[in-house]
Amino acid sequence: YHAAEAAQPVYEGIIRRIYNQVCQECQGDGKSKITFAQFKGQEKAQQKADDDYDTRTPGPGVSWLYDIVRGCIEFTSADQILRFLELAKKDESIHIVKAKNRFANPTLTGYRDLNL
Repeated sequence: YHAAEAAQPVYEGIIRRIYNQVCQECQGDGKSKITFAQFKGQEKAQQKADDDYDTRTPGPGVSWLYDIVRGCIEFTSADQILRFLELAKKDESIHIVKAKNRFANPTLTGYRDLNL
């Protein structure tokens, strides 16, 4: 969590910069929003590490957690989502480790999102 505390302001600054650029370029309806969550709880993070990553090498399992520092962006158009993704991929300070595209495969209830 010491590394997460140092990373959070950097993460928020980079994501905010790209978000603002997308909002300017795509001229949305003003309903897009960005929020940053508190750190994932240590107990929940440890449980996820134990359940999902305990056998990965190199260890320990907690070193495989990617979502201690996190945020959420809600865009109102596909163009905004695509532009954000394009800018994030081009940004040298961002390394996308994992992506889950639930636009391609929505949940049974129809929920769609893109997790990076």
